[in-house]
Order: sequence, then structure tokens, then C-alpha cells
Amino acid sequence: MRFRSEVDLCDKVIASRFFQGMDNSYVVSTLLKEPKGFFGIPDLVVAGLKRGNSGEEQLNIIAFELKLSNWKRALAQAFKYRMFADASYVLLDHSNLKSALGNRILFTRSGIGLLSIDTLGRVYRHITANDGPPFSPDFRHAMEEIVCEKLNRGKI
Repeated sequence: MRFRSEVDLCDKVIASRFFQGMDNSYVVSTLLKEPKGFFGIPDLVVAGLKRGNSGEEQLNIIAFELKLSNWKRALAQAFKYRMFADASYVLLDHSNLKSALGNRILFTRSGIGLLSIDTLGRVYRHITANDGPPFSPDFRHAMEEIVCEKLNRGKI
């Protein structure tokens, strides 16, 4: 079965065990839906604080672009999100995955991950995103301010 809309897809993603499990890997985390003011508007951003080896808090930001089927547009958008994110993923309706998987080299070369979700809420990881520093310190700083405000914290 297919999703009827991107809203249905997004609701299922947020409720999935995959996204609920992301919370467990952070000291504190937040989920942002369509944060404005960036180089594109990601559908979802998960931001969380992890404790480093020496006890300092480190912010990790992962951006997600959700699409029913248009993987090419999603890939271009997800690449833009690396301006502020440590990692970026395209998340597609699992029933529309075949074409994207046939072009997995484009995801791999760009460092963008590929996930899919079925209507039962099962998330599949097909390509893991490359983690690394964001491309733009200015965009990263702007996103950190939004995250800190949402987490009711000063600075990270």
C-alpha cells in the first residue's frame, strides 16, 4: 500500500520506532518540523545533545527530506541541508523506492543517506549518510540558535 500524501508519510515517520529510538541516543533531543530560514526547508530535523568522552555536550543535527516518490528533487534538497546538518537523509515511501535504489551511486557520491518507510511504520535504511561538519558555519550557528531555544538552553 502507498501513502496518500506527504503529510500522512510525515505523521507515520514521526510515530515510527526508528524516530522514537533516536531519542534514546541523546541526553536531550528535539524534533523540528519544517524549520524556516535556511538554505531550503527540511521536512524534519532531529537535533540532540550527546556527551563526549570528556563530558562536554556535543550537538548532533540530522536533516530529513520526505517525498512520496520524487527522489531526484529530494536528493538535491537533502544535499542543501548539509549546509547546517551533520548528516542528511532522503526518506521515501517504500512502495516508490525502486528508481532511487537504481541510482544509489548518486546518493553515495553526495554523502546523502536513503531511508524508506512502509505504511506499517517500518523504516528501512538503504544507504547510510556520511557524518561530518556542516558546509556553512553561519547556517549551522543559525540552526543551533533555533535548537537551543527549543531545548530552553543557552548555548551549546
